[in-house]
Amino acid sequence: MSARRERGDRAALAFACAFAFALAAHAQQPPPAPLGPEAAPPAPIALPSLVAEAESAERFARSVAEQLAVPREIAQIQRALAKLAPEIEQRAERMEALVAAPASIGALDAEADYWRVTRSQLAQWQRAPTARLVALELSIEELAARREVWARTREAAITAKAPRGAFARIATVSAALRGAQDDARAAQRGLVDLQAEISEHESAVATALDRLDAARSRAETSLFEPESPPIWRAFSEKGSAWERALAQLSTEAEVARAYFARPPGRLVAQLAAFAAAVWLGLRLRRRAAAFRADAQLADSAVIFERPVASAALLVLTLTPLFHPAAPAIVLALSRAALIAPVLRLLPALAPRELFPAIFVVAGLALLGELRAALASIGALERALFACELALAAATLAWLMLPARLALIPDPQRIPRLLHSALRGALGALLVAFAFDAFGWSDLAHLLGNGTLRSAYAAIVLYGGARVVRAGLRAAALSEAASQLRVLRDHGDAMQRGAARLVNFAALALWASLTLGGFGVWDAFTRLARAAWEQQLAYGSLAISLGDVLTFVLTLWAAWALSRLIRFALEADVLTRFETRRGVAHAVARTAQYVILLLGFFAAAAAAGIDMNRFAVLAGAFGVGIGFGLQNIVNNFVSGLILLYERPIQVGDSIDVGGVFGDVQRIGVRSSTLRTWDGAEVIVPNATLISERVTNWTLSDRSRRVDLAVGVAYGSDPHAVLELLLRCARQHGAVLAQPEPCALLLGFGDSALAFELRFWTHLDRFLPVKSEIALAVHDALAAAGIAIPFPQRDLHLRSVAPEAAHMLAGKPGEPRGV
Repeated sequence: MSARRERGDRAALAFACAFAFALAAHAQQPPPAPLGPEAAPPAPIALPSLVAEAESAERFARSVAEQLAVPREIAQIQRALAKLAPEIEQRAERMEALVAAPASIGALDAEADYWRVTRSQLAQWQRAPTARLVALELSIEELAARREVWARTREAAITAKAPRGAFARIATVSAALRGAQDDARAAQRGLVDLQAEISEHESAVATALDRLDAARSRAETSLFEPESPPIWRAFSEKGSAWERALAQLSTEAEVARAYFARPPGRLVAQLAAFAAAVWLGLRLRRRAAAFRADAQLADSAVIFERPVASAALLVLTLTPLFHPAAPAIVLALSRAALIAPVLRLLPALAPRELFPAIFVVAGLALLGELRAALASIGALERALFACELALAAATLAWLMLPARLALIPDPQRIPRLLHSALRGALGALLVAFAFDAFGWSDLAHLLGNGTLRSAYAAIVLYGGARVVRAGLRAAALSEAASQLRVLRDHGDAMQRGAARLVNFAALALWASLTLGGFGVWDAFTRLARAAWEQQLAYGSLAISLGDVLTFVLTLWAAWALSRLIRFALEADVLTRFETRRGVAHAVARTAQYVILLLGFFAAAAAAGIDMNRFAVLAGAFGVGIGFGLQNIVNNFVSGLILLYERPIQVGDSIDVGGVFGDVQRIGVRSSTLRTWDGAEVIVPNATLISERVTNWTLSDRSRRVDLAVGVAYGSDPHAVLELLLRCARQHGAVLAQPEPCALLLGFGDSALAFELRFWTHLDRFLPVKSEIALAVHDALAAAGIAIPFPQRDLHLRSVAPEAAHMLAGKPGEPRGV
């Protein structure tokens, strides 16, 4: 046994030496001329690594074979596609019949919804085999590379005259790799066939949608042509109206089923948002009593007492955002579901006198959705629509009474606009009623449905905006928000801004829903897109409105973002760190400038401006600086110096050119100085850098006050000094360091001249000086020390006789004596 093992080892060693020699000889041969840019061919596997590499290659072949099993998703697509093929054929025949006959716009839209959902489903199915093909292609390329390595290994083994066992191992691995590659190519062909089948159906769906779009365009152009008999003759028509209605209901149900059969990612996101809103509402409901005490939440506290209805109203209102490609039936179901939270919340938010209007509008909305689902009934549907229009017109007329109009929340803000909107809606309803009665059904449905849905959307969005605004106000009053200094100091201003943003979003959503209800949303978007892409060319310069608006909007967004970040940094974030005075302002300003600079480059890139042309702009800018922008650049650079060197900071009290005041703002070009008598002086930054400026508060806000005092001769100067120091030390606003100082400055003409010097805060130095002066006066009076009047000696060189007699005490002496 040992001898056999030794002979095997010697044979293996000999084979290894021969194999290595063959590799060396092969390496010494001149390489063949390169055929192209491809990499050099792979090197063969050395004998010592043959077994390990063979096992690795076989494992890879087995893994590829395991991956070739038809995935569950592909199998489901194949089964669904087998069912969809005959259904598409049947629906195509029905679509052709619908297009050939004069169909209503509503029926065409309902049919188009089915084909749009089918197109979306096919596009989703196309992604699965595409991703599978990418993975298979990578596996096939790896298998081909490994087969080439083993083919070169076999050639090297032949050259080295390897043992039979090595050839057998090489053959086994090569066969496994070849079989895995053949199976992978077969699976690849199957997936390509599946892709082709899906593409064929996509082509059929695209053709159907094109046909329906053309039919809808024809129907829109014939809106002003009567397509139905007058309503009093419509009931004499015969036909299977109920069969048509059932067919339409079946179509709508099939569309809804196909849409909800897609991956439920968006539906799960909407349910998660609803659960989060309910959880937040339950937490806020505990503080409903406290919210009633708040003036801004007193009339909205019912929102927190009914958290489920509030969450449902908010989340269902956002259905078009969660499901942007949803068919009409899904949106109709969402609008019908909205009626429950609307009736739960709005009666508690509106005056009791408006309850009938709220319930009527909700009932009309539900009736409208049911009527739209049964649009094929014909005369009965027209009669229901006429009753709906009449009831809606009566409700609007009732609301337009002055007593009712005054009850609408916040009527004083837009009374004329509101009254005009109600009159326009009433007129549209009456015109739609007349059109429907005389046979213009499509035009009547367009006007009536658009008006009713616009009114219903206004009511729903009003409730949703109230819920959001109340939630934001409640969040601002929470304990977590109280920890933020920015909310404590600027909460009211931020809430007003957030409320304006919510109102704008609600108004924009209402406008889009109204345009969609009147059937002009597509035309509006096409017109807006055409205006956005319209280019104005002048020579080699071409610019579009979209480029200009993109540039302006991006700059505005960068400006707003920079202000918001600077405000947050200055008001809250940087105040939590111990920094030197002025550092927080410099950091916030730097962040603002950086964001503005990045926003400018982003705006230029978004507008399609070639960044290489900025060299030319920089040259032109330099010429402009040389001719007339020296002062602007000088002031800008001076502003940067003020920002980073900080010789002057916001809040400092300075004296520049004889103007005293506090620095309110340090801007890019100039700074604002508010004088102590209330004026605001705009000072260029270059003036603050180049001229002499006295900063009273650069290192601290303390100031020395000098109070001159004169006392009569004969007073004890030591007692006066002690009295002055005592008055200064007893005042609470006088700083202990530096200590107050009392000095005898000299001997005046009529008094001993003293001066009291003490330090106090700059903000109060005048009131403190006045208060200490009063204290010194009272203390001198209490000590019996007089503050003398000024005294002068008068020498008379000549005196009239009358004056001499008067000075001598003889006023009665006769004149002339």
